[in-house]
Amino acid sequence: MLATSQATASPPSTSKVQPAIPHTPHQAVKQPALPPTTAHTHVVQQQVVQQQQTIPDYMPTPRQLTDLHKLYTDEMKYSGGIYDVLEVKLLIFRDSCHKVGIPQAYFAGAFSTMLKDQALTFYYNHLCQVNVPLDFHTMVQRVKQHFETEEARQTHLAEWRNTTLLRIIHENPDKPKIECLELLLVKLTRIQRTLTTIHQSDEALRDQVLSACRGVRECELCLFSPAPTYEGVCSQLRSAIGIAAQRQQQPQFTAGPPEQY
Repeated sequence: MLATSQATASPPSTSKVQPAIPHTPHQAVKQPALPPTTAHTHVVQQQVVQQQQTIPDYMPTPRQLTDLHKLYTDEMKYSGGIYDVLEVKLLIFRDSCHKVGIPQAYFAGAFSTMLKDQALTFYYNHLCQVNVPLDFHTMVQRVKQHFETEEARQTHLAEWRNTTLLRIIHENPDKPKIECLELLLVKLTRIQRTLTTIHQSDEALRDQVLSACRGVRECELCLFSPAPTYEGVCSQLRSAIGIAAQRQQQPQFTAGPPEQY
């Protein structure tokens, strides 16, 4: 019995006991270093993202604003002066914005670019609200209400009616009448832009030029039979005054008594 139990007993295990692995704290896996070019691009992209996050929703990009400033000249800006017309300068502003890729939704952020002098001062005093920004339409209406008032329009209309060629001749005694005529045409055209829509046509300008030339002897024939267009009337007036000036410059010969032989 003893021999049998020894024969059936399982053989001793030959596997080795594995030593315990000591616990080590977790270490972060290091990322491979980026090449210099890739690293620089990554930094630039991060800066662009951060910059975009700081730009308000109503503002164009800095690049667009820079391009718009480069495109603008001082004469293109609105000053709020007596003969400056906001609608004319808004046409320039919209065209310039489209050229540099600024859509209408971002016009409010670029509005100050088209302003100068007292109009720009008004913008910073009353319209530049960072916490509660105004939309583009509201800014335009506020500027127009402040500078282009009904009193200003009435003043322009009175000046439109009281501007005459005789008055300009008296105010410029050292200038020939043909130059005074050009001063008249420039002034009436400039005043017309500030008036209401009813006075904006070429026909209204033609009629006012004819009215302004009354009382000047050289213009009498033109007033008697004026051309149907503004340009035609201007051509008639220039021709009439120019011919009269040439006649005055010609020497006057007086006939003496016949010689007696």
